[in-house]
Amino acid sequence: MAISGFFNNYPIDDYIIVNDCALIEGKSDRKWKHLIASNIDELNCLLEKIDLQKANFYGVENWVREYLELNHHVEKIFPTMRYIFPHSTVSFEQDHEVNSLISEDADHIYSHSDYKDVTPVHYIEERIQNGISSGIRLDGVLVAWGITHDDGALGFLNVLPEYRMNGLARSIMINMISQVLKQNKTPFANIVIGNEAPMRLVETFGFKYDRPLNWVQLK
Repeated sequence: MAISGFFNNYPIDDYIIVNDCALIEGKSDRKWKHLIASNIDELNCLLEKIDLQKANFYGVENWVREYLELNHHVEKIFPTMRYIFPHSTVSFEQDHEVNSLISEDADHIYSHSDYKDVTPVHYIEERIQNGISSGIRLDGVLVAWGITHDDGALGFLNVLPEYRMNGLARSIMINMISQVLKQNKTPFANIVIGNEAPMRLVETFGFKYDRPLNWVQLK
């Protein structure tokens, strides 16, 4: 799902195929390496053919993350849990007016991000332009928003602190889910482990836990 979603949005820059395993590289906010391997032998066959310095691995399973931690110098890890929306329709109604974001919103969204070190403004702007986005404005101020990530995952969900507990995040989610379903795609989200609020939110909509996935950056 994530690999096909990513390469529906970005071109393949390079790839390696060894028997039944593969490594595919593409660039969104940075160059990402997507692995298709089912065991350590296959993984080794791929890794020995590439330069691992500052390599970024996209959405790898726990056994790959653990292998990288044991055998290479890891700079950062973003452990997430993937949730998938199992329905073809959304039965909830949003309680607020929701509209698409505009490119000029990127700086505002970045200024309120908890992930400034890994999410540059140009990536936010590109996703607004090319992905699905939802925003709520009150008195002309953008107070809540969501955007799909480079692989199509629902993300960037945020509500300004003084506007929380008013159902704004719920309305954003309903709008985004509806937009994804209209494209005949399956809504899904990768939620950073420990981020309890969005985890509870997706579960209220009936999202089902799928599996853990990790974004890994090497030194």
